[in-house]
Amino acid sequence: MSGTYKDLALLLEQAAELVRRQAEENEALRRKEQAHEQARRKYGMLADLPDVITAKEIAAFLRINQNTVYEMFKAGKIKSFGGGANGKSIRCMKADFIEWLDRERNQSQQEESTPDTYEMPIQITKGARRLQVV
Repeated sequence: MSGTYKDLALLLEQAAELVRRQAEENEALRRKEQAHEQARRKYGMLADLPDVITAKEIAAFLRINQNTVYEMFKAGKIKSFGGGANGKSIRCMKADFIEWLDRERNQSQQEESTPDTYEMPIQITKGARRLQVV
């Protein structure tokens, strides 16, 4: 019988260790999620942004990758200035960023309001190698 108690005690110790490890992992995950949420809330509103904005601040605001913002700067989608040899010091004015946001919103609204139309073909005939719409 003493062997059974030892086995039970060992199992209980192992279970307690697993619970302790899981609690540590849960706490680490909670801290990571909390830090991520704080970073997202930092620039939650346009009013929170400074007058001169960095790519990092735009990326945090839009919740996109910072390199994507640099690509938008380079493509001229968002008016920007600065930029050293490595291009990492590019900035833009808050007003230019808001203007870009308005353009993007208006463009997406126009795309949504334009219904996709499709006209039915009058006749479909089989050609030598493909179908032909007449």
